[in-house]
Amino acid sequence: MIMFRKGQTVYFLQSKKNVIQARIIAVSGGFYTLKLADGGGIRLRESRLYATEEDAKKAIQKPYIKPGIFCLSGLAP
Repeated sequence: MIMFRKGQTVYFLQSKKNVIQARIIAVSGGFYTLKLADGGGIRLRESRLYATEEDAKKAIQKPYIKPGIFCLSGLAP
């Protein structure tokens, strides 16, 4: 099932932290060929694409902080 169509604007994450806008120029074999604003291009699977910038921002993973004892003074007890 094709979720996005040729000519549609989509968003994806670059390095899991930057949201990039692109336009679909071709669809083939489950991959989407995208044209970037800077003139470049990239092929990505549908699972890496988002319909809105807000959806892409929600997918940005927050850094994991290991639970533990923290001391605000910087000195261990």
